[in-house]
Amino acid sequence: MAIKNKLSCNFPGRLNPMLRGLMITYLLIILLSLLSGFVFYFSPLNEQWMQPLGVIITAAALFFGGRIAAQTAGNKGMIHGLTIGVTFVIISLLLSLGSDISWSALAMKSVYAVLASIIGGITGVK
Repeated sequence: MAIKNKLSCNFPGRLNPMLRGLMITYLLIILLSLLSGFVFYFSPLNEQWMQPLGVIITAAALFFGGRIAAQTAGNKGMIHGLTIGVTFVIISLLLSLGSDISWSALAMKSVYAVLASIIGGITGVK
């Protein structure tokens, strides 16, 4: 038990669940996007399915990211899920500032992202 406490990495202010949730979110987005890219490349699926599939991938990744953050923290699932969602939206906004973006589409995707991560956070608390 003492060795486990010495080897554990606990950040001040419960930052560890947030980092873990964000890492899971981005890893899932990358892996599921690669998988869907292979599916679109090797199958006769039409490109009209790319945008809805991207929304589904992002929402699922945020759900599981919020869930993992809440499970790691053990409490306040809604707050942890909200933090994951808002952080994801801010990072996405910062990455897309140089491009021509539709603010209405960004607002809608932000609502989906925050709702998915909040629901994941709520379901992640025991």
